[in-house]
Amino acid sequence: MWAPLVPVQLGGGTVPPRPVLNSQPNWTGSSEHDGAERTVSACLAGALLLSACGGSPEEEGQAGSEEPSASASASESADGGSDEEASSSDGPSGGSSSESSGGSAGEGVSDGSGEPIPASSDGPAQNWPEPEAPEEITEKSNEGAEAALEYWWELYAYARNTGDTSSLVKMSMSTCDYCKARVEHTIGVYDQGGWWHQDEYEIKDMALVEQDDGSYKGYFILGGGTFISYSEDSPTQAEDDSSVQRWGAKFAYADGRWVGEDLSHLCTEGEDEGCDLS
Repeated sequence: MWAPLVPVQLGGGTVPPRPVLNSQPNWTGSSEHDGAERTVSACLAGALLLSACGGSPEEEGQAGSEEPSASASASESADGGSDEEASSSDGPSGGSSSESSGGSAGEGVSDGSGEPIPASSDGPAQNWPEPEAPEEITEKSNEGAEAALEYWWELYAYARNTGDTSSLVKMSMSTCDYCKARVEHTIGVYDQGGWWHQDEYEIKDMALVEQDDGSYKGYFILGGGTFISYSEDSPTQAEDDSSVQRWGAKFAYADGRWVGEDLSHLCTEGEDEGCDLS
């Protein structure tokens, strides 16, 4: 469950309240084979500086993914850039959270007007609309798995902009280390007073192939995702990163829809030898 939202003072003003986590996320069971939901420890502090890969999403706290890395308070692109940004913020942006972890997520913190307000140095996004789940993710087909992959990254951008990770948790299996690292990182950043202005990720050249166990596994190219990180203590530093990366993905069918079983960064064009994605 999420604890009550408490306003935070910033430079004499009041920043919209941020969600405070007081329970563990309820992850989607590890594939159809075992529908039981599992929980993962929310080691928030440790997730803040996971740089095993180094690069936007990847570096931001990716367990087992090798990606580009970034420095604190830097804005990065798409998959990538590093999220170690924001003083204590190395992750997603802040805003609102769902009332229960793993429950249905609502829109970002509201300012009362109902108009979407993007994150800025004044505070996290407000009234930010949550991406709608495409109908295809319930279909047992290649198109369904690909739709789920795109939806996962839309939810990740939403989580970084608002701090609400509940729907992202629902689209992730307990076996997905990268998924868990990103959720924990996002929660940790918001809990410590940081937030992001996160652009959408761009996915292309998806090539997922059905496996013997019924899952779909393959590769895709990730771009976009430029972000700006903010914190209460340090000035904002923006840095465009137009890197393009190759990723591996595996999606399994569980609880009536496709969910992420594994995501891993493979290489970044211009940084890793032999990574020609043009």
